[in-house]
Amino acid sequence: MCTVLLLFCGLSPASGQSEWPTRSITLIVPTAPGSGADALARIVAPALQKALGQPVVVDNRAGANSQLGARAASLAAPDGYTLFLGSATTHAVNPSLYGSALTYKPQDLEPVALLGAGPALWLVSATIPVTTVNGYVEWAQKNTSNPSCAYGNSVGQVACELVRQRIGAQGQSVPYRSTPQALTDLAGGIVTSAFADVPAALPYIQSGKVKVLAVAHTDRLSVLSSSPTMTDLAHPSLQVLSWTGVFVPKGTPQSIQKRINALVEAINNTPEGKAQLARTGGVQLPGDIAYVRGFVSQEASRWQAYIRETGIKPE
Repeated sequence: MCTVLLLFCGLSPASGQSEWPTRSITLIVPTAPGSGADALARIVAPALQKALGQPVVVDNRAGANSQLGARAASLAAPDGYTLFLGSATTHAVNPSLYGSALTYKPQDLEPVALLGAGPALWLVSATIPVTTVNGYVEWAQKNTSNPSCAYGNSVGQVACELVRQRIGAQGQSVPYRSTPQALTDLAGGIVTSAFADVPAALPYIQSGKVKVLAVAHTDRLSVLSSSPTMTDLAHPSLQVLSWTGVFVPKGTPQSIQKRINALVEAINNTPEGKAQLARTGGVQLPGDIAYVRGFVSQEASRWQAYIRETGIKPE
């Protein structure tokens, strides 16, 4: 689900550093090409490559709500040559949603840096003759055989159920292997609504194929300034924040973890990185490792409460 980063400017491989890295690094992305996380990875990888002086190769391992990629990363050697693009899905939602059935151990992947966060968007197909949340709720009540809420990850699954229970937006939840697939069907009118991250959704919004019902956050986005937030709609506690970070296999040397953290922080704080964040509706987060780990822990607790409230099960 996420945003931020453009170019890694002004930093280059430093002489006299430790031997790491001496060969190519793999960045495992647990989502499909075209997703928000994948788009972010395609920006981050060249930036890290420039700084480290070694190739950084993006390896998409999509499937099972990001479990395939997370499992592969968690089993990798803790030597700094495998990085993982973790997220709210992998480390906040999945642990509570799947419980003992989860195919990886979240604690086997340690968070070292946050790339940024962004609110999810509640979207409706342009084929549906509504433009507001109230309009969609009324339409769904009159068209009981039609309404649906699509999602491409477990964050979206929880969000669909939250709006059904809290707002009364009736409809069947429809799981997809990836967010881009869900958006394709939303644009075609095969499903009527969906939750998606801003980077993945923007092209569909700009083309007029989908409309924004609400931003699942407290503050409006500059890139979608006319779209109301859940706070505007009197649902301030309904916040669906997608975030992305760099994780490493447990046991990766602390010196490598600290270096990755410093590099990502440098990227985030370039003018280009900040501008990209604003263009994609992102929220910048503090970057030291202690904050990163506290943030991930707090997010896991928040999503655990959502899952208990909704009573949803894996699909």
